[in-house]
Amino acid sequence: MAVAARRERERTARREAILDAAQELLAVQGYHGMRMDGVAEAAELSKGTLYLYFENKDALCAAVATQLLDTLLPFIESALEEASTGLDAVQRLLQTYNDFTHDNPHHFRFAMEWLSAGERMDDSTEAFQIYRGRVGHLLSLVVTSLQRGQTDGSIRADLDPLNQAIQLWASFLGVVMVGLNKEGMAQRIPMPVDLEQLVPLHLDAMVRALSFRAERLHDARHDSHPANRDVGRRVQLHERDGPPTAGRGAGHVFGGGRSSPAAEARGGAGS
Repeated sequence: MAVAARRERERTARREAILDAAQELLAVQGYHGMRMDGVAEAAELSKGTLYLYFENKDALCAAVATQLLDTLLPFIESALEEASTGLDAVQRLLQTYNDFTHDNPHHFRFAMEWLSAGERMDDSTEAFQIYRGRVGHLLSLVVTSLQRGQTDGSIRADLDPLNQAIQLWASFLGVVMVGLNKEGMAQRIPMPVDLEQLVPLHLDAMVRALSFRAERLHDARHDSHPANRDVGRRVQLHERDGPPTAGRGAGHVFGGGRSSPAAEARGGAGS
């Protein structure tokens, strides 16, 4: 029993040494520069021993990413506990993610390089499946926050929570990437710009887009459009006067011989 426990501790220590070495090399060399033999050398292991723990580079990167997510997730969960509404939860989640990437820029750059490597990843390993589970958990926190906002009325009811969660993740990746490369961006933009305001502006835009007030504003703009006002006027006339007869013109809003939803409701109420 004692021998088995000691071997397990040694195995855990070797695995941690491999992950530490991989993180150090990723910070210096990036995803494309890191090689498995370099990790083995940095961890003071043979390459054969390294492959006993991680089958390939994708499995190793997945384990590193899992370790980073395990560091990030408690901060996000703590921030969500303090949120007063679903909309506030989404804003806190994004701000926490931004703060984490700002404090760990090398980790974020590794994640972006791995994501955009242009190669099909080997997702068959146990390490990758664990990593995918962490990504699913993170996404579920965003989805749950959006659903909470739809329930408490702070977030638009017409949004699909899962698709919106992925959109928030994808758009924020781009903003954070620009934020971490401000000097390079400033060299490319031919006019003065304060890139420090990029994340606050993006957060504000996201909150406005998600909020229930934005839905009402969208409806107001839609109703105020001349073409939509005309449709609305015809709907109102249809509900007031009923379906037009053949002599009054059959090209009414709802088409065919169908009555409007409101007229159907009135008819159902009177039956």
